[in-house]
Amino acid sequence: MQSSPRKFRFPGKFRIKTKRDFDKYFKESEFKAGKFLVVRSVIDLEHITRLGLSISKKGRNAIIVNKLKRLVREAFRLNRFKLKDNLQLIISYKRKISYDLKLKEVEEDFLKIMKILNLLKVED
Repeated sequence: MQSSPRKFRFPGKFRIKTKRDFDKYFKESEFKAGKFLVVRSVIDLEHITRLGLSISKKGRNAIIVNKLKRLVREAFRLNRFKLKDNLQLIISYKRKISYDLKLKEVEEDFLKIMKILNLLKVED
């Protein structure tokens, strides 16, 4: 039996979209850099946990930029339930990264940074 494709979607309500929100969170955020990612985080009680991507196209072609975005979105989607509520994340990549990056590497870096920033839910 196949599972529904809709079950694995990443709907717009989980994305930071507006320039106003990006500007606000960039100013207020705490940030930490990992091996591949730079994560900026803010707790905003007005919104559910959301993700914004700030990935530079400079020196990269569209195929690479889109691959990087897909990897981060997937890492967030798979681990969103582990994150604190009302969290606003803006994620970007470090300039010099390997283009053969795998989801497992991105996910490990993402969770490591979340743990350092104390943004994971406390498990009972």
